[in-house]
Amino acid sequence: MKRKNETRGEPLPRQLKPKELPKSLRAGLWLVIYGSLEQHTDRGEFVSPWEEIFRVMHVARDHEMIDDFVNDVRSLVHKTRAVFENGDYIAVFDWIRIDRLDRHLLAPFVAR
Repeated sequence: MKRKNETRGEPLPRQLKPKELPKSLRAGLWLVIYGSLEQHTDRGEFVSPWEEIFRVMHVARDHEMIDDFVNDVRSLVHKTRAVFENGDYIAVFDWIRIDRLDRHLLAPFVAR
């Protein structure tokens, strides 16, 4: 039996399964992240703070060698969007959490 929204007479949305991220939440999170990414680019590369964050993620999360890091907006945005669009809830929220890296973890990778 469908329950109706008392104020609008519309069916209530279905209940989410445990650990499920609705498309609307994914799109909303990406709107915020993408907006920030857009504001921190210059000539096809990320600038602070995103350049440093992506460098740390390249080494600390992806376990790649630092000299293989390429600061290319197009490829990094594509890779990041894939997490928000297709990743499970752990991948999405882990990605969001990465921008809160402790300064002691970030410090060795930041050029001064």
